[in-house]
Amino acid sequence: MNLRRAALLVILLKVLPVNGQLVTVLSVNFNNGQWGSGWSYAGDVPEFVGSSGAMGLRLKNAAMQSVPVNVPPFFPMAFIPVPGGYSPQFAYELDAGCVSELGPIPGLLETGYAMLCWFDGTNVTGVLHYLGFNGTTTYSYSAWSSGNAPPATGTFGVLLAADVYEGIDPDAAAIFDDIFVHRVPYSAAADQIRFMLDGAFDGVLGKMRGDLVDQGLIQLTEPYTALGYPQVGGGGETTTAAVLNLNLPVHKAVDWVRLELRNATNPAQLVSTIQCLVLSNGSLLRGADGGPPFFPVPPGSYYVVVRHRNHLGVMTAAPVYLGATTGIHTAIDFRSASTATYGTDARRVRGSTMTLWPGDVNADHVVKYTGAGNDRDPILTAIGGTVPTATLSGQYRAEDVNLDGVVKYTGAGNDRDIILQTVGGSVPTNVRVEQVP
Repeated sequence: MNLRRAALLVILLKVLPVNGQLVTVLSVNFNNGQWGSGWSYAGDVPEFVGSSGAMGLRLKNAAMQSVPVNVPPFFPMAFIPVPGGYSPQFAYELDAGCVSELGPIPGLLETGYAMLCWFDGTNVTGVLHYLGFNGTTTYSYSAWSSGNAPPATGTFGVLLAADVYEGIDPDAAAIFDDIFVHRVPYSAAADQIRFMLDGAFDGVLGKMRGDLVDQGLIQLTEPYTALGYPQVGGGGETTTAAVLNLNLPVHKAVDWVRLELRNATNPAQLVSTIQCLVLSNGSLLRGADGGPPFFPVPPGSYYVVVRHRNHLGVMTAAPVYLGATTGIHTAIDFRSASTATYGTDARRVRGSTMTLWPGDVNADHVVKYTGAGNDRDPILTAIGGTVPTATLSGQYRAEDVNLDGVVKYTGAGNDRDIILQTVGGSVPTNVRVEQVP
């Protein structure tokens, strides 16, 4: 391995945008002056230097070694395993600080290296990133791995090594400190999915109302599991009052929604499900902490389905590639007529905005105004069944088709008329069937 040549490539690396939950899996500051369990080295024994509470790990470069390193890996280094090892379900970030014991030297290109890799005691493989350091100021480097599968053998960890550029004083060791490895789910990103629920859509404002959150009616646990929707990897998602109010006053949380991934060769097969919150502009956020949602499956091509508890769902016309949470994310905008959808008339046209068809009160994936299993009668039943002018307020119910927090059968802003509009508005015996297999 030519460390000097490799380090010259670092200027080409870019830090990728990151979404998801960041977890620190390795944190080492060397302040206790102790060689850690499972750590290893090649060459002279690494030294701890500095005062108590501010110590670092000093590594000699090749020219400073008492005996040349003539066995694999053929260069002096220290290796610190990452607790828990590696999983392709996560991407990993390395932050490392390093200073030269000589201070900054004009023309000095590098004094130290930190990299994420696998080490089997002999070979260093799967190196993800290189880094060079120079000067007296600690330099921190962040870059995400690509989620590649590990080699057949080896331990995942951080490799540290020292070196200097030819022509500069070779007696310059590197002093390392504050080694951190973080991980984030390397999963299919869902944060660029957008859609509008027609029941809550305000055509004048071009966005959805947030009546349910205004009245404190949105449940803190997603409703879809209790309604019998099958779950694959999801289910039971929760939120808090703080998250529900996180984006005020710019946007309001409208309601819980459901996202599904379907098999690219069999759109009827569920691959993954998640429940999250939709905001008034059609964007999505994770209920747990308000972060961007993601599917707990590897990036890849899938049919994408969006659903709501009293609207008809919609699916992409073809599989769409969903990139990693650590990369550039695919936009799937069901609000736009240019986004092709599966089936025929899968969405309602509201001016220049496409919305999900409302009125599936009984969640059977069909909107019916009359006949057996229709969606109109449950509204009348909810308000008492005998007095059509009665209303029901203060409850989170599927009969509240327009999501205004009130169940109404007649009068202005009622929920019954929306069902008639969905089936055509003039022939009450018509039905509208969800275009999702």
